[in-house]
Amino acid sequence: MEKCPKCKTKFAKYPWKDEQGKINWINLFRIDWYTLMWFCIVLYLLIMYQHDTKECIKILEDPIEFCETSNSCDIINAEIYNKEIVEPSSNFTFGLT
Repeated sequence: MEKCPKCKTKFAKYPWKDEQGKINWINLFRIDWYTLMWFCIVLYLLIMYQHDTKECIKILEDPIEFCETSNSCDIINAEIYNKEIVEPSSNFTFGLT
């Protein structure tokens, strides 16, 4: 603990240590909710980034296996073969009157 030279108020120079210089474990885990919330958000973003990166690497290494196991081939084929070809009509005015 140190004292302010002007007002003689005691303050902790190192809040994670007590007066004897030992580590105060309770103060290490005392944080406000706002800081905890941001810490959790950043941690979640890092974990999701790692997960997405691993998935992208797996897709790039073996795209055929991904296409077969993820049902994306069926979706692509359904979109290709079920498209209706619409011819523009002669009275289509692009919204202009």
